Amino acid sequence: MHIFKIIFLASFFIFSSSFHDSYHSSHSCFLPPGTHKDIPVFDSSRNDVEQTGISEAEFNTVLDELSKVYDPVFNEIGQEFVINRLWDNGQVNATAQQQGEDWIINMYGGLARHEHATTDAFRIVACHEIGHHLGGAPKRDHWLFGITWASNEGQSDYYANFVCMKKLILEGQALGYEVLAPSLEHYDEEEFSYAESVCSQSYRNVDVLENESDNNYTICLRTILGGFSLGHILGGADSDHSLLTPDESEVSETYHGHPRAQCRVDTYMHSSLCNISAPDVLDERDANLNTCNRFDGFDFGLRPKCWYKPSSKPQESSGWFFTAL
Repeated sequence: MHIFKIIFLASFFIFSSSFHDSYHSSHSCFLPPGTHKDIPVFDSSRNDVEQTGISEAEFNTVLDELSKVYDPVFNEIGQEFVINRLWDNGQVNATAQQQGEDWIINMYGGLARHEHATTDAFRIVACHEIGHHLGGAPKRDHWLFGITWASNEGQSDYYANFVCMKKLILEGQALGYEVLAPSLEHYDEEEFSYAESVCSQSYRNVDVLENESDNNYTICLRTILGGFSLGHILGGADSDHSLLTPDESEVSETYHGHPRAQCRVDTYMHSSLCNISAPDVLDERDANLNTCNRFDGFDFGLRPKCWYKPSSKPQESSGWFFTAL
């Protein structure tokens, strides 16, 4: 009987190790697979095909900027930042994965070619994928293997506008990258005015990020509206999301999958409004550390309750036997 126990435990640990390795290197994606059809590279020889989204040159400029700004951040924590530029891939998506010391984001051309893709919207998606790596808690919590390597979907959205977009725009400008802001004229006047109002409340009279309060106001406006543009990609052609009609639902526990389009647009807006300075890498366990949160008395820049269950405690694994960090 004793030998059978040993064989069982050995088999279980071998399976667990193999599953853990595959889970650790698995993809985390911006959209659930199969949500949108592919958008192939445009055939310029056909007169009946109109190019939409951003160009291949803009696609590469954004990713050049991303690499230059974030390479040092990943290197400082002993990792290699890898960007796979998959312009010819028609998927309307983006993914992140970890393979040893290579922490990877995969950026697909289909997303860049979407009719609602702007340079800022594309940046936000890239920042979301970086957020899976660096966004901290809350992380995905697997029923067997516990807390996994990836920040969950909502937190990756939060990191994108709270940390990454501010860093990209400010440091990208300093490095001389000419990733021009998309035209804001095509936004609905009511949506635009609301974004102006909330950004003004958070940034006009707040001196953060090297005394560039006016610049921060502009970044806030751009990132909120970039997130609003993504709502059309997240929710499809018939999406009725709005900055003025937030998702009022409340989860009973933190949801780790992809929130609804309105909920994600809300997350982009509120994370843009968090006007405190933050480190490039957020804490692995404590979602309240260096963020705008209810526990510390913030009343703005909060994670929406449509996906996040506020907690005063660090994230603990609910897994059985194992914790995948």
